[in-house]
Amino acid sequence: MFLKFWQNISVSFATTLIISIFTNHIKEALLVILCTILLKMFIGSLHFESSSLCMIYSSLVMIGLTHINIDNSYFNYFIGFLAALSIILYAPKNVRVFFKFKKENFKYLKWLGVLLILLSLVLGNSTIILSFAFYSISISPLFEKLFILLERRKQP
Repeated sequence: MFLKFWQNISVSFATTLIISIFTNHIKEALLVILCTILLKMFIGSLHFESSSLCMIYSSLVMIGLTHINIDNSYFNYFIGFLAALSIILYAPKNVRVFFKFKKENFKYLKWLGVLLILLSLVLGNSTIILSFAFYSISISPLFEKLFILLERRKQP
């Protein structure tokens, strides 16, 4: 399972980088990939049962985030607030799947995720803010229901 995860994520990263080369968004793609790794390490993520669906979903999300640019500080602060709130309420989610953190350290992971959100707001880069916000909000029960719907699986 661990090897399959890294194969899928490598394909998603490569796909994002290749498309960003053609669209001249290489810097943004590298930022999205870095944000994906950093934040998911601390807050975790939801996972599809199908590795193919996971790869397609991850690629589409990263490509989309690479090409969205919203330079509105009010909007950025608003989604930053929503992201921090989502982390406080729902993180960490499935962290032990790929990273071997001890259960007693989970409480610190949540706050490291919130710290990353605050740092992104200080930096003011919309690509970083949007990436962190998307991945933070994607651990919510709403996204969990979306994942279940996309895979057509029974609710746990």
